[in-house]
Amino acid sequence: MRLSMHDVFTGPGTTAVEVVNGTGPPLFGGEPPLRFGQVVVIDDALTKGADPASRPVGRAQGMYVFAAMHDPAVLSCMNVVLTAGPYSGSTFTVVGHDNIVEPLQELSVVGGTGRFRMATGYVLWRTASWQLHKNAVLDLDVFIHVHAYAHA
Repeated sequence: MRLSMHDVFTGPGTTAVEVVNGTGPPLFGGEPPLRFGQVVVIDDALTKGADPASRPVGRAQGMYVFAAMHDPAVLSCMNVVLTAGPYSGSTFTVVGHDNIVEPLQELSVVGGTGRFRMATGYVLWRTASWQLHKNAVLDLDVFIHVHAYAHA
């Protein structure tokens, strides 16, 4: 399954909000700098394509925690809530390490509900576009295994 996730930090349609300002040393350039301890909560749109106007299929709801003291890396934790298509009403949870300057990340699928009950798997997470402290589009290639006995 391929999804695009839209992190919007600016404007009236904001979907990503910093709730804790980190106090550690700056991890990455820009103003304001990203810092160890910073926490961002998200409720990002998920679409079938990178264009924000493409067909909506759900929401990515969770948080990023800047949990590395010397690298611009975050602990990403989110529920993917699907609202359209064959998996509408189902969710899966993604958790993992994301070094935000690397072009490709691999995060874990650690469970789910509905059609994804007891799911395991991984997400290949690519940055399609990014403006520091503004907006980002991430392409998610999702690979999920669901145990047959979970739906017996």
